[in-house]
Amino acid sequence: MTLRVLVALQLLAALFAGSAWAAFEDYKPSTLAQVAAIGENQCTGNAPESADFATSREAYKIVATWTGKIRPADATLKGFLGMYARVLSSQHDLVAMFSSEIEIVAGAKMQWMLVQDVLVPHLQSESTQGRRIQLFVGYIGCMPGRNVILINEFDASGNR
Repeated sequence: MTLRVLVALQLLAALFAGSAWAAFEDYKPSTLAQVAAIGENQCTGNAPESADFATSREAYKIVATWTGKIRPADATLKGFLGMYARVLSSQHDLVAMFSSEIEIVAGAKMQWMLVQDVLVPHLQSESTQGRRIQLFVGYIGCMPGRNVILINEFDASGNR
């Protein structure tokens, strides 16, 4: 097991103690379309009050293509993540842990997903633009116009 995986697991275990997100074998095989559809009917309209937090910590394994694009999370997304952390009574600064997003594509579905900052340099060195990778993600809710999905780990080798 690499140091990157150990660090990511320690962060997740501390952040989500007692939840299914701490063990990779608990991530359900899924597709990007299926995970994105979770919030499809929950966040309609453009009003901020239509934001919705996930009531469970479902975790999914998906295979998708990283486009190579990375961007900082915007203020609205950081606000959503901060509120989510408060709802969970988290002792961790989720906004600091997930300050970037990467663009993922699977089939006709495109999604920007928050990625743990500790994973970004490894993603850049282990994967390339247009390469299919396995992602270990958690759906945490939706806000007007988008789902909020966290990338907790990835596998660019195809060995998981």
